[in-house]
Amino acid sequence: MISPMLCKPVKVLPHDDNYIYEFKADGGRVLAYIKQGRVKILTRQGNIVGSKFPEITAKLSKLPDCVLDGEIVVFNDGKTDFKLYQKRVMLENPFKIKLLSKSIPATFIVFDIIQLGDVDLKYYTLMERKSTLAKVIGNGLNDCIKPIIYYKSPHFLLEKRHLIEGIVAKRKDSIYEAGKRSGAWIKYRFIKEDVVVAVKYEETPSGIVAIDEQGHRITVNGRQAEAVKRAIDENGKVELEIDYMEKTEGGRYRFPAFRRVVK
Repeated sequence: MISPMLCKPVKVLPHDDNYIYEFKADGGRVLAYIKQGRVKILTRQGNIVGSKFPEITAKLSKLPDCVLDGEIVVFNDGKTDFKLYQKRVMLENPFKIKLLSKSIPATFIVFDIIQLGDVDLKYYTLMERKSTLAKVIGNGLNDCIKPIIYYKSPHFLLEKRHLIEGIVAKRKDSIYEAGKRSGAWIKYRFIKEDVVVAVKYEETPSGIVAIDEQGHRITVNGRQAEAVKRAIDENGKVELEIDYMEKTEGGRYRFPAFRRVVK
């Protein structure tokens, strides 16, 4: 089995003719293996999830033998919704899976092809692979299988920051480096900010985990950890500014990261 090529996170997005730009979906990264009409879909962790998305496997089974790289997502009001994706991928009951495949359908957004028949495409350039992918799936197979739209400039995607998680930039000449985070593919996330009130903490080898009134846990390391500890010890609380990706239905922060103590 192939390990997916990984994106290197960056804080500054390149504006360069050597790159193409894609939106960063908020779902589950998968590789789809199609051979003689049989489909196996594996997550990045190696879990087999094809049976959880029958609407996708049914369409993939019509394709020629190939290996596709992409993301399974669930759209909600024009945005990819990670909570709905989780709801789908966590299901085990076949009856409920069948029901939700119709009421909460998933989409396989395909952004690369690694193999076609007996031809290993990993050493082809990205743009050569994109051309091959277009010949295999065209404009998509119904609403379930869609090739990702890519752009020569990031400007359009930057204007859509309220609808997408971030931007992925890929070098046009990049080969497919399975399992590697070489920097030929990079990801730039749109970060949200908030202020939380930490009321207690737990010590760690490198600092502390600050805990707010709702039970959110925020890691604070180095000298800043000492400042946060002191404020909580002396005042019983401290305001922290954090970055995060989004909130879950239960109001939990996804990927909260400490920025600074609010003065």
